[in-house]
Amino acid sequence: LAIPPPSRLQTVGFVGRLEPRKGVLEILRALPLILRARPNMRLRFIGPSWPFGSTDMQAWITRNHPRLLPALEFRGHVSPENIPAELAGIDAA
Repeated sequence: LAIPPPSRLQTVGFVGRLEPRKGVLEILRALPLILRARPNMRLRFIGPSWPFGSTDMQAWITRNHPRLLPALEFRGHVSPENIPAELAGIDAA
């Protein structure tokens, strides 16, 4: 894909499985600092939520990080043909 650099940075996308090996926990640790500098920024998770602990990653995030929820969007599994539309809806990935 030829994606031009963003002219604004409002919605950042994470594309992949929601699981610790993909860096989700590190993103969650960094997000409060990012939101202090960019309070209107949103993080959109594009991909399935995998098992984590006794639940799945999305449920764990919802339960353990309620203050971050206004800045988070969960899109779930996206079929391959809909990935370009999802990428068009974010400013950076």
